[in-house]
Amino acid sequence: MIAISSKYEHLLIYIHEENVFVWSKNSHSAYIFEGVFGALFFLIEEHGYCVSPDKYLKLLGLKQNSITLAFIKQINKLIYKKESCKSPIKEEVYLVNTSSIRQLHFQSEGLVCALYNTFFHLYCDKDLNTSIYPIFNYLKTEKNNIKNIPYFFSIKLENKVYNLYVNDEKKESVTKEENILCVLMDLIRVTLYVNNDYLVAFHAASLVHKNRAYIFPGISGSGKSTLSTFLMYNGFKLCSDEATIIDRTYNIKSIPLPITIKEGSWNIVKDFVKNFNFLPTYKRLDGQNIKFVIPTTAVHKKSTFSDIIIIFPKYKDKSPIKLRKLTVVEALKTLKETQYQLEDPYSFTVVKQFLTFLFSTRVYMLTYSNLSEAMSALNELNNNE
Repeated sequence: MIAISSKYEHLLIYIHEENVFVWSKNSHSAYIFEGVFGALFFLIEEHGYCVSPDKYLKLLGLKQNSITLAFIKQINKLIYKKESCKSPIKEEVYLVNTSSIRQLHFQSEGLVCALYNTFFHLYCDKDLNTSIYPIFNYLKTEKNNIKNIPYFFSIKLENKVYNLYVNDEKKESVTKEENILCVLMDLIRVTLYVNNDYLVAFHAASLVHKNRAYIFPGISGSGKSTLSTFLMYNGFKLCSDEATIIDRTYNIKSIPLPITIKEGSWNIVKDFVKNFNFLPTYKRLDGQNIKFVIPTTAVHKKSTFSDIIIIFPKYKDKSPIKLRKLTVVEALKTLKETQYQLEDPYSFTVVKQFLTFLFSTRVYMLTYSNLSEAMSALNELNNNE
């Protein structure tokens, strides 16, 4: 075992025959490079990022096709956090066997979480353990034989800044600890839906009751998170609080992360969420105070629902309960206000499939001021069908 250190990375390297095993102490990630020359690691570490690939090959006495430029880029990225290499040689000569580079993530510390049918590994510096891990404990899996975990989220304090990484690539930075969790939630949510095959993603909460799925798109202040929390505490199962993903078979891909409750709703939610006042307070980047409610019941596996209903919640103080069916045109206009994203908005096939979904789905506007009355309206909707 040999150690290599730079100001960016601390690596432990074990070379066996033509296989190189690398352990990153910074990110707690393992890398396997198959069928390569271990000496190349030490040449790069000694000469640095400025040495071009053709010089590496001459130093080792290798032929041009013996090693890939992709391998050299990967090592440079590991040691120096830089990918590019100065080379007068055409890159396609070296891009022969990029499949020989594999990256593996596994649990050394932190949590391995199961979210729907996707696993991810969460790691943070020790001083953040008590504030980050408890929020995700309900997703923790005890399985020890998980292979090829696709996503590795890590939080590290570097030069007085908290940097958030996804698979060793820095994605976000925050200066205050109280902002970390909000940014991390958004990062997990976006990573999971962007990297999955989907038809449309709504800015919406979604829940399931008696094999029927309800999607609640809403702008900020519409009451979707408060209503979702109330429904969850009254027999509904949470799919998602912020982003609802519909796949090409018209099923919901569940992302049951903790529900975000803004300060304006705390006095309502504390009446039905036990010990709500004792939950820790966090801040969003816009300065708003929030609390997270951990799901009591949630959809954690793929399900086929008998029906999907879209309901736009509209909280209005002292307003009588009103449930009004919308036309497709009204639904599209309202969806534009609440925001949605098609997988490919320029694809005729995608747009056609989305419109087919919308034409076959019942859509309503729910105006309410009382949560119990809102739930009664939903139950009455079911009873009348």
